[in-house]
Amino acid sequence: MLRAAGAQLDLPSRQHSGFNGYSKEAKEGQGIIHRIRLAAQKISPTELCLLALLLVVCCSVAALLVANQSIQPGAPARQPTINTNFMTNAEVQIQRIEHEKSQTLAELEPALRRQADLQADVASKHQSIDKLQSKIQSLTDLLVQARYNHSHDLPVTAQEAAAGKTPDEQNALWEQDLVQLKSQVQQHHDLAVTMAAQMKATADEVAEHRKRYQAKDDAVKQLRRRKMESHDSKLLVQDGADIKDPTAPVVRTSLDDIAASTAQDAVKDQVVANKATVDSDLMHGTTDLAHKLAQQGIGRRTAGGAQQEISQAKAANDADVENKQDIVGSKLDLDSDKQIGVGHVDVVKSAAGSADKGTTETVDDDSGTKEVKLLSPAVNPGEPALDDSVRCRMAGICEGLDACGRGDDLGCIADTAARQQKVREGMQWAWKGYREFAWGEDELLPHSRTSHRWFGLGLTLVDSLDTLHVMGLEEELSDAREWVARNLMLDQDTTVNLFETTIRILGGLLSAFYLTGGDRIYLYKAVELGMRMTPGFHSPSGIPWSDVNLQKLEGTPPVWSASSSLSEVTSLTLEFFTLGSAMGHPDLGKLAREVVAKVGKSGDCEEGVCPVWVNPHSGQVHGDKLSLGSRGDSYYEYLLKHWILTGKTDDALLKQYKQAMKGVRNLLLQRTSPGAEGLTYIAERRRRKGPLEPKMDHLVCFLPGLLALGHFHGVNTGSRYDPNDLELAEELMLTCYEMYRRIPTGLSPEIVFFTQHDRGDDYPKQHHMDVGGGDFMVKHQDSHNLLRPETVESLFLLHQVTGDPQYQDWGWHIFRAFEKFSKVKSGGYTNLDSVLSVPPPHRDKMESFWSGEALKYLYLLLDTNTTPKFPLDEWVFNTEAHPLPVQGSPAEEAVRHQYLSSAEMTHRLSGYRESQHLAEWVQEWQKLDAEYVAQQFPASTRRKSLYRL
Repeated sequence: MLRAAGAQLDLPSRQHSGFNGYSKEAKEGQGIIHRIRLAAQKISPTELCLLALLLVVCCSVAALLVANQSIQPGAPARQPTINTNFMTNAEVQIQRIEHEKSQTLAELEPALRRQADLQADVASKHQSIDKLQSKIQSLTDLLVQARYNHSHDLPVTAQEAAAGKTPDEQNALWEQDLVQLKSQVQQHHDLAVTMAAQMKATADEVAEHRKRYQAKDDAVKQLRRRKMESHDSKLLVQDGADIKDPTAPVVRTSLDDIAASTAQDAVKDQVVANKATVDSDLMHGTTDLAHKLAQQGIGRRTAGGAQQEISQAKAANDADVENKQDIVGSKLDLDSDKQIGVGHVDVVKSAAGSADKGTTETVDDDSGTKEVKLLSPAVNPGEPALDDSVRCRMAGICEGLDACGRGDDLGCIADTAARQQKVREGMQWAWKGYREFAWGEDELLPHSRTSHRWFGLGLTLVDSLDTLHVMGLEEELSDAREWVARNLMLDQDTTVNLFETTIRILGGLLSAFYLTGGDRIYLYKAVELGMRMTPGFHSPSGIPWSDVNLQKLEGTPPVWSASSSLSEVTSLTLEFFTLGSAMGHPDLGKLAREVVAKVGKSGDCEEGVCPVWVNPHSGQVHGDKLSLGSRGDSYYEYLLKHWILTGKTDDALLKQYKQAMKGVRNLLLQRTSPGAEGLTYIAERRRRKGPLEPKMDHLVCFLPGLLALGHFHGVNTGSRYDPNDLELAEELMLTCYEMYRRIPTGLSPEIVFFTQHDRGDDYPKQHHMDVGGGDFMVKHQDSHNLLRPETVESLFLLHQVTGDPQYQDWGWHIFRAFEKFSKVKSGGYTNLDSVLSVPPPHRDKMESFWSGEALKYLYLLLDTNTTPKFPLDEWVFNTEAHPLPVQGSPAEEAVRHQYLSSAEMTHRLSGYRESQHLAEWVQEWQKLDAEYVAQQFPASTRRKSLYRL
């Protein structure tokens, strides 16, 4: 056949060898034909048949690849291509989800309007109730005054005289008016309750719409990101691939997955290249073709063989992946024994909804940084995932399935009542150290087994009175009561801080008075202390001095500054208001209330957020920093709490609080990442909208509880499209808990600095297993822990408002960390020098607020009773966790009979109202107090207190 073909290709040049008229191309063609003829003459018939068969196979392979891969004959080696089907499919889904977003937004608008209308109606009803209650209070005062005058034959009141009626007739009319007003109050209250229920249902509807809208928005962003990744990286995606779960996070393709795909592509590309070679050799001659086929070995490779090689390459890749799983597992085990930052493992949750539901992890090994796909551990439905936090790895304080069995026996306790008992035992241990080594002194130095004297007022003892009562530690409380009666001397020549003494000592005494049903041992001491501290308000501007001498009755600025801090001068209202009520002297409450009014009227605050210094000489609020941390925190706390304590009668306080919280939202509220992964926090800012500093004190963790408390009382400070106060409280609560969970010891530092992620795709900047998880960092000088209570305080309030048991679990994990690292063998607990080291170095001091606040809040947080010990509509906790009764509440009415209201007391107080003879008054009061103590502790019954743990 080939010989015949050669004969047909014969040209005249063979007969006329001297002919030179052909072109260069024709001459080359003649050479090729001549070589083909020579090669054909040497090939046997059998070889020709095999070559023909081989050509047929090669053409079949080429045709199959062209059909399956859309590769044109003669094309160069294949390059990775964009999957246009995927791109089109993603665009269709984006349009569909955008349409659903619009529908959800259209449904959200009317729900928001209903919610706003209901909020306005409820607020209106509450205002009406407040006005009616004010009228009731006025009528009640008139009745009381009239009856007192009539029983003592005093002249009738001006109102009675103007009415022109007999006293009995006027009293009867007033009583009728009282009945009608109370009936109206009940009607308004019932309507408010009904509307509140409707508002809750509407809020749930709004939350559901927002959740749906956010899910759709996240899905769109997800699809667009995947579309962009497909375009930018030009990764080969199977034709017709569908996105089964558009709301799930993106799975990052590991380097090994890419390598496996490349191996497969290499085989396919080799076949394509060989096919192109076949086409070329068919044009250039069978000799070259046979030579090249022999070099490539393609003669033994069929289409099925190519697919088999692809499968073998994939199997080899899978085996390599399994091998790397073992490598990563070993590395994670090693990292658990290392310091922070050595592991560098970045886990990205799998999203495709596939069967393996794995993770990809970035691992540093000898060959460099690689991403290896890992399978997630099997978790039963409804059970928490395994704990991969730095706290779990370094301290063994874990959550979920890892909680028990890491050398921490407390982690195995799941029963809430048993957990509460452990907190009670913690209080007994703290008291043991104080009783044995620091009895009657201010603070315990547990390692030194001695005491620290600050004010000389038995600070820890008085601060813990209500904690002992709440926990039912009767013997310890009895010893403490006797010490207060006999040894709490308030006429010492000592200068005390007005703020600290008020919230800790005065607050502790008043709380003990109410909780014990009106024990006057505590009230008499509170009255004397309160009167001795009133000179602190006698400054040129009325802004309190920072310090006061209890014996000399003089107020002074601190030795290190001419100014007082914002929190010090404005956080006295709860205690002095309560004291004024208990001793029949409301002017005491007004002294502190006027200070808050002056600060609120200052033009130096920005949107209700004030600088942290106040000058007692001029009354000016000054300073460069706006902060809810140190020196500013409790100013905002007492605005809301004082409004609640007065029975919600002082609307100016509520207005001032709302303005301040709106300012906090506008000026200080930040998030580490715009997506759902970030943490919400409260920054600090320089005045006049200066630069933000992403710094947050642990002290700021009072704010989630405060916002939740406001929500409980129907207060919302957000605008229409902002999260309401409870939603914001939950976000901030998570941040405060993460300040514990993402720390090696499981205990929060004093200060953290947050990082800012401007784009979603660089989150987190640091690996999630490092300190802060990429959201915050801790400086060495800020890494100490002072046994602070703010986070557990907010956990208690969030649990009271929401009933979510998650907050109990968080509080329990925090207590476990304190038990493990702060407990001292001889008794008591201590501050820590750095929470970044395991074990942490100790300091040598147990703060009074550990037993006065932290343990009390933890105990109440873990309370299993369906009826709370301190209903939030009857009690208000001061900033030192001392519960004080709301004005007019059952708790306050229960001890009203023990209030000081005798004629003798009224006479003595009237002398003080004229600002005279304060020293003489307190001396007389001391005598009255001594007489009462002698009655309570006769000589025959006095004993030397013994302490038994």
